[in-house]
Amino acid sequence: MANEGKVNGFSWFGCLLAPFYDNIMKNNVFPRKFGSSYERHIDILKKELSDVHGLKVLDIASGTGMISDCLGADNEITCTDISPYLLRLAGKKFGKQKMPNYNLIVADAKDLPFEDNRFDVATCILALNFFSEPGKVIAEIQRTLKRTGKFVCSVPEASRLKAGSHITGTLFKEEDLRKLFVGSGMTFSPLPEENGSLLYFISRMS
Repeated sequence: MANEGKVNGFSWFGCLLAPFYDNIMKNNVFPRKFGSSYERHIDILKKELSDVHGLKVLDIASGTGMISDCLGADNEITCTDISPYLLRLAGKKFGKQKMPNYNLIVADAKDLPFEDNRFDVATCILALNFFSEPGKVIAEIQRTLKRTGKFVCSVPEASRLKAGSHITGTLFKEEDLRKLFVGSGMTFSPLPEENGSLLYFISRMS
């Protein structure tokens, strides 16, 4: 069901920067901090999600809805974030791209308000490093994802950063992420694509 830009829940986070978020990401964060290309980033995700059609998709920490550039309009997409201001912008983006089947939910990634085994696919784009308790987030992904589902993630990787780059949050090395997911009962499969400091990987129930 289309949410028509309405957002459930409230948080002050992002109210000042929300209108400038996309420009900051494309013109500053990607080239200067990640040393990467925004366009290639979208292409990599679109390729990995090209077989996702007519499915229920959960996007965790959606921001302004970058996921709308990566998925077909025939999916039911549920976007979660702690900022209603960013989610309102996500709703506008879905509208412009004529993607009517979306929901916008203000929610903490480690306490998702969804029943077990609801989603076919889960995604988290450039946000895993912001979670203070990633193990709890992974547990929620496991709980809400169907046994046959997959989790698609992109995240800045510590050893790939340019000298002098500063990224907010907890940065992981690839091996640390592998241990975190495998130790939580999920697989960990890095994608071969390269794009600056960004790591792309797939995880499934093991």
